[in-house]
Amino acid sequence: MKIALIACCKTKKEGIMKAKDIYISQLFKGYYNIAKKECDKIYILSARYGILNENDYISSYQETLNDKTEYEKKLYAYKIYQDLSKILNSNDIIYWYAGENYKKYLTKVIKNKQIHYSKNLTIGKILKKLKNESINSI
Repeated sequence: MKIALIACCKTKKEGIMKAKDIYISQLFKGYYNIAKKECDKIYILSARYGILNENDYISSYQETLNDKTEYEKKLYAYKIYQDLSKILNSNDIIYWYAGENYKKYLTKVIKNKQIHYSKNLTIGKILKKLKNESINSI
């Protein structure tokens, strides 16, 4: 199975709603749209809530891994790894739609095949790539 892991983003709607609807940055929306086409299952990596199913209801929050210490990022990765261990099968392929803060410790311990959508790309280049892919899919 193809499993998408999409990092949360700073820009959110206010209130309580499905995780897939609360994150509103261009980057998140672009990643989500590509993941819907490429993957069988989507999970969102939330700085506050951990692993979310796209249809889990959550409250908006102001938290990101970008503001965490390296120790806190390692603790976060450990929690996510424990949760992923309950979800993943050994033949699942992980599609990463996330920045370095969300994946740098996890990619080292996850044994599944991994595909990195934005490897070595700047945010600007990622957004351009997402835009081109969405235009080409029309």
